[in-house]
Amino acid sequence: DPGLGREVLSYFEALARSRRPEGFSELLVAPVNLHDEMLRLIREEARQQSGGGRGHVIAKMNSLVDPEIIEALYEASNAGVKIELLVRGICCLRPGIAGMSENIRVVSVIDRFLEHSRIYYFRAGGERKLYLSSADWMARNFYSRYEVAFPVKDPTLKRTYQGTASDLR
Repeated sequence: DPGLGREVLSYFEALARSRRPEGFSELLVAPVNLHDEMLRLIREEARQQSGGGRGHVIAKMNSLVDPEIIEALYEASNAGVKIELLVRGICCLRPGIAGMSENIRVVSVIDRFLEHSRIYYFRAGGERKLYLSSADWMARNFYSRYEVAFPVKDPTLKRTYQGTASDLR
């Protein structure tokens, strides 16, 4: 994808010049826009659900500790969004609590080694947005490091994944 390739090139050129990467329309980059865009995507699922659609979030990561992301997930759950999380390590979200997180399921993937794949899926009104990333949902990943999430845009590749969180193990 030439447009995505240009953004990746711009990202690495900025890092090579010790500059803050900026100006992305497709890449989600920390500390630039990753946190805000993840919040927006979660909140959009809640909006879709409230409007009669079917919201769905699936995320696979090592750690989930960011308070704003957790609050957005609780709000989405209360709106009826189905949320499936695979979290390898620390998870500060409390799933399955009536009136708070009853639509959230967390599966802990325990192993000797950290997972390096982070996968973020949003139903997005049927558009099915899928991102692969280096970032966990933690403050240090959103604000203190350079991290990237990139969209999987190829329709064939997006169709390959249409399962549930258990399929990401």
